[in-house]
Amino acid sequence: MPRISKKTLLQDAVEAIRSSGWEVALLSKSGEHPMRLRMRRGSADITARVYIWAVSHGGGRARPAHEHRIQITSGVTQFQTEEGERTLVLGWSERFGIYAGFDVKRHAGPLGASPSIQIGQAALVRAGEVGAAMHMRGREEVAIAVRPELLGEYVERLDLLHNKGTAPRQIGEMRRDFAVPPDADTRALVDARRALAALDTGAKPRFGDPNEAEQRQAIIERLAAIEARLAALAPPQIGHNHPPEPVEAEAPAGPVKDARDASRAIAQEVSKRRPDVAEVARRTTVLAGAAQRLRAAGAAAAGFGKQVTDKVKDKAVEAAAAAVAGGGAAFHEQIGSALQSIGAWLRMLF
Repeated sequence: MPRISKKTLLQDAVEAIRSSGWEVALLSKSGEHPMRLRMRRGSADITARVYIWAVSHGGGRARPAHEHRIQITSGVTQFQTEEGERTLVLGWSERFGIYAGFDVKRHAGPLGASPSIQIGQAALVRAGEVGAAMHMRGREEVAIAVRPELLGEYVERLDLLHNKGTAPRQIGEMRRDFAVPPDADTRALVDARRALAALDTGAKPRFGDPNEAEQRQAIIERLAAIEARLAALAPPQIGHNHPPEPVEAEAPAGPVKDARDASRAIAQEVSKRRPDVAEVARRTTVLAGAAQRLRAAGAAAAGFGKQVTDKVKDKAVEAAAAAVAGGGAAFHEQIGSALQSIGAWLRMLF
């Protein structure tokens, strides 16, 4: 991956803050590091000093695979702070598309020769899904991972986020529901295959991180939503003498049954204290494949439904076609949401 210049890192941070509705005025020269800026939104008026580096892996085989870091270079030997000004120590992870924020108060003295500050992979992945996540560095120091569109809020809540007593509530308030990408099924297939490949090389999944446990609970909740969707997929009553057939009679039985079976198996596995990651990954490939087939079936049914509406007045056939088109599309979206969570969890483990 090509190295990102300091000027680009600074410019991108400014644009991220602006994208969330803040007015930003530079108080230092373009490309100067640290950068000083003024942020205004509503009644909030903040002056900030920004240090930033690229996030990389923790360094060498001696470091844990899940550990990522910023390495303090650029001639910085001590972070500058001023009364009435917020000092940000940021990292940008190109791999995860996430900013990492560190507590300058925990690194207030001389920094020594090329020191580094770490953050866990689980927090970076979790933030990508829900917007923000925290990582405890030791017992007291809190590191924060945020999506770019929440960087302004991170600055606004800076002191509260880096306090372990108030951080969980602040994280909860910042989190948002983000749109599920249309290719969530394809991404999940890639994540599942990477997990299986990692296991084949002898890599050990890392359980026990608070973000990993939280992600598993999100998976369980989203898979439960699939069960609820299955119950809602049956077409409406056509008449008193024509009760609807089960969804499998209208939508392709294969993908619906595959999705249901894989969903239930994954939910059962991730509920365990130490899930069989290989089993989850294998079932994820089945679930993702079913989602892809349902997406195609939904598109075909939608076209068929339009033909029925235009050319056929048989209300029973028209209602059945509509049920397949609408129900299949909704079911695919529900699966996509679950697959996004499963893929994120698999990325946390290795």
